[in-house]
Amino acid sequence: MKWVKWIATAIFALAIISFVALLVMSNFAEGKVRGEVSVTIAKPAAQVFTWLVTPDKLAQWLEGFQESVPLNGDSLRVGTRSREILISRDERFEMEMEITELEPNRLLGYHISHETFEQDGRYFLAEGNGQTTVQFTSVSQFKPFMFRLLSPLIAPSAQAQQEKNFAALKRLLEN
Repeated sequence: MKWVKWIATAIFALAIISFVALLVMSNFAEGKVRGEVSVTIAKPAAQVFTWLVTPDKLAQWLEGFQESVPLNGDSLRVGTRSREILISRDERFEMEMEITELEPNRLLGYHISHETFEQDGRYFLAEGNGQTTVQFTSVSQFKPFMFRLLSPLIAPSAQAQQEKNFAALKRLLEN
């Protein structure tokens, strides 16, 4: 019977150690995930920018993107709000997005709100020698405690998905 107590104690200790490790790795459940992707595309900035702001074009390279529903008019300006609809793992997600920065063909910033997270993202385009470098940065803040705790495990797959998306954008524009 002593071995049963020993195994139970070991399992409990392992669970506590795992929880503390996740807590430390997540910066005490801060829940922030930062992402950064840079891609150079052999097209002018005006052509690349169109693919960042046109829903039909977004659906071609942004995995899971379904549609964008305007909430306060359909002009592109700072303050424009929309409902973004994505499908991921057969689950539908609706998020509210607001344009926070806009310099056509150069800069696009946004804020997304969802019940489980907030995200601020920014596309910066730099053109030169007939090509455009797109620098994308994002900071996501998870709301539920368990998501915040697991953020170090979520971050690598989120980064990989962004890299995959931008590779698809480059492929579409250069072919």
